[in-house]
Amino acid sequence: MPANKRLLPEERVEMSDTTMRPRAAIWARKWFPDMLAPSRLLLALGALSLILTGVALIYTRSVERDARLHAEDSRDTLKLLREALRAGVDAETGQRGYLLTRDESYLEPYDHSARAWVPAIDRLSEAMGGGTDEAETATLGQLRSLAEQKLAELEQTVSLTRQGRHEEAMTVVNSGLGKDLMGEFRDSITRLETQEEMALGASVARAERTESVTRPLLFILALIIVGTVGLAVWLERRAAFVEAAAKEADELRRSRETSELLVKELNHRVKNLFAVILSIVGLAARDQTDVAAVVASIRARIHVLSLAHAISQGKHGFQMVDMKKLLEATLAPYGDAERTKVSFDGPPVELPAKAVTPVGLLVHELATNASKYGALSDRNGKVDLSWKTVMSEQGTELVKLRWSERDGPKIEKPPERASSSGGFGTLMMTSAIRQLFGKETRTWNEAGLVFELEFPRHGMKGAKA
Repeated sequence: MPANKRLLPEERVEMSDTTMRPRAAIWARKWFPDMLAPSRLLLALGALSLILTGVALIYTRSVERDARLHAEDSRDTLKLLREALRAGVDAETGQRGYLLTRDESYLEPYDHSARAWVPAIDRLSEAMGGGTDEAETATLGQLRSLAEQKLAELEQTVSLTRQGRHEEAMTVVNSGLGKDLMGEFRDSITRLETQEEMALGASVARAERTESVTRPLLFILALIIVGTVGLAVWLERRAAFVEAAAKEADELRRSRETSELLVKELNHRVKNLFAVILSIVGLAARDQTDVAAVVASIRARIHVLSLAHAISQGKHGFQMVDMKKLLEATLAPYGDAERTKVSFDGPPVELPAKAVTPVGLLVHELATNASKYGALSDRNGKVDLSWKTVMSEQGTELVKLRWSERDGPKIEKPPERASSSGGFGTLMMTSAIRQLFGKETRTWNEAGLVFELEFPRHGMKGAKA
């Protein structure tokens, strides 16, 4: 950018948001956008705290275990040191008692201690691993050498005394060689004890230092974990509140959309009803001259429309109407108190709501014709109304409706007009069948009309299943 170019305000804002931002932050937001989320930060902090707590506990337990093992080893070592010193002292005591009293009973503890002294030193060397450093190794070797020299001195004096050369034995004792050997042995034992106690003290001090460091660290980590859990709970409650608010807003939006859709569908249904009513009025007035007959015909058909509308009310988007209820409501005015004039037989079948009007008008026309010319016009006449569902070769579910009249007036030949409305009923039935995308079959027997209708249950245009 030229040095003399002046930036516009919006350009300065853009530069402050992008080019002037630290490159590391831009890179982090680009490649790790979710790492800055509070929940992820809390999760990482809690996981790190738990890991550090585990490491601190493991390290503390390790130091304590080492200190405990060292203490056990030091205890065993000190015990072996004391056993080695005691064996040397007991051997010297038995030797002195025998020399002074010439009582051979002192030889028994002498012999026992003399035999046990060197093996005790060997066990001590084995327990100490031969020495942890050169000085300790040299000290252990010196202990064995001093013990062997002292044992040789003791054995010499005892042997001289047994031979009756007591004065020579006392000369060896008074020479001070044995005393010097025993003094050096005690000094070596003391030196090893001091070293072992110092090592034990260092191990205990290390364990105490570790505990003094890890105790506040564990306390801090515990505070971090508690704080993390508390903050996570707060964030979870806050997220739940935000989610509930968002869900409520979404439900309000859905309710508003549903209401708008219901209004549109209501407008559509009202327009359809007006269109059907206008069609009924126009067709009824086409061939009729009797006003009363026209009014009665229109009133009956509008009543069927009202029944169909009442039955078709259901949950929006899933309007399904039971077929038997529709047929019973439509044929109720044509039956008798005992409900023996019309029989219904068929499995439960649900029709889309938009099938209600054409099916209702179709059955109404059949009942009107039967009440004037067919089985329902005779006191003994009856109508059998049955239905079933089948599958077509194309996999479409079809509804087969059968209207069969019996025990009515004998029919010599099929009537020339299909209804009393001078062709209006025929037109109405044809229109209803077309709306159902159905096929009809009419058979005129002596007992009455047999009307069969086949139509797809879900195949109507615009139907919602």
